[in-house]
Amino acid sequence: MTGILTPSFHIYYSKQLNQLPRSIKIDIWRRLTSRKHPLSLKQASNIHPEVEDLLNKAVENYIKKKKYQKMKGPKGTESISSDCETLLRQENEELYISKQVLEKRIEELLDLQEQYKSREVAMTRSLEESGEKVVQLSDSVAFFKSIIPDTKKAIASAEKSIDVLENKCRHLEDIISA
Repeated sequence: MTGILTPSFHIYYSKQLNQLPRSIKIDIWRRLTSRKHPLSLKQASNIHPEVEDLLNKAVENYIKKKKYQKMKGPKGTESISSDCETLLRQENEELYISKQVLEKRIEELLDLQEQYKSREVAMTRSLEESGEKVVQLSDSVAFFKSIIPDTKKAIASAEKSIDVLENKCRHLEDIISA
């Protein structure tokens, strides 16, 4: 967030930047980094044609406004009050920009918090379902382990019965063939 509020233009632009008040610098930085197709902080911090164009236009407009104000306003005490008004206006602009940035960030944080809560609920449900499945599988394993000895006994008994029947079968075959 400090990257948005604190302009960090390349040193190459210091001549233009020295001619502008802080509020205009912040406004230019905000326009570069938060418009529809914004420049990245890295692009805005380096030498870039869009940055140069915007700074040059801002310097021209600022110089024109200063000349117009000098021609318009009477000299003396009124110029002091107009200077104060200008400073107050600039300060208000900076505060307004800061307020907008903070409001946007608050919205983003609230959205992230909502996403976190919904994911947390989904994960909790998933863990509960997984826990239930683990319990079911444990019960099934325990049941199958408990019937293994009985099954082994039944298989052994069946094998003995098969042996006895095979012996009887052979005996009967011997009687029939004799």
